[in-house]
Amino acid sequence: MLPDRPPRISLERADEPQHPRNLPVADPAQQLIASMREEMEEFRKSVMASLPRVKLPIKRSRASTIADTPFTESITSVELLRKFSPPDMRLYDGTSDPNDHVVHYKYKMMSMALSQHQWEAGMCMGFGETLAGPALTLFINSSYRSIGSYQELADKFVGHFASSCGLEKTTDDLNSFQQRRGELLRNYVARFNKERISIPDLHQPTVVEAFQNELLADSGFYKKLTKFKCYNLDQAMARAQVEIRWENDKRNKKRDPTSGRQEKKGPKSPQAVQGFRG
Repeated sequence: MLPDRPPRISLERADEPQHPRNLPVADPAQQLIASMREEMEEFRKSVMASLPRVKLPIKRSRASTIADTPFTESITSVELLRKFSPPDMRLYDGTSDPNDHVVHYKYKMMSMALSQHQWEAGMCMGFGETLAGPALTLFINSSYRSIGSYQELADKFVGHFASSCGLEKTTDDLNSFQQRRGELLRNYVARFNKERISIPDLHQPTVVEAFQNELLADSGFYKKLTKFKCYNLDQAMARAQVEIRWENDKRNKKRDPTSGRQEKKGPKSPQAVQGFRG
């Protein structure tokens, strides 16, 4: 029989750290589960934020920090002016269109005395003070150090409150602005322009065609535009202004019956006739 083998002696000490290749490898399944949990948590927040009567729970701050911040170090490390204060504007609570709030906030911030180096940090740091209610709670609950630019902040903000966004209008919506019977041309033009400015990327020939087609077919202005085509909206608006001035002048004359009437000369008195002859 063969002799028993001697026991193998390990040369590694128990207190020495193991080689990285001996460390346990992260399980892909566990990573997938953790990722799915994060996505479900984000989805839960967005659903709760869309319900005005539901309040989101505020997370407790990390023990190692004074207060959590959703911004990365590239934002928080920028030193702003001591007198810097966010713009005075209506607070957003999540019930109106978030795009309008973002545009209004950017316009207000353009008047702030911020250098190019401070602009990105100022836009991010001041945004939270324009929020209220569920919108502010959602902002506070943002993941730690998850936002590195204002564009990223605006995209996440609009995405969370997408249910409050208005439907994007197209050029086809102008085809529903027919001039009413008895409506003045200036009122029709005002309604048309109000709708027109809310439509992005307008196609000029299509807008001019919609403006003309929605006029009353028996109106004089419609006949003029039919005879003499307009190739862009500026030409159509210029002709409309001329027609509106004529329309206003015609209406003013109807109100004042004495306008444009020549004074009637009565028969001359005998004394005047005699004086003339003498």
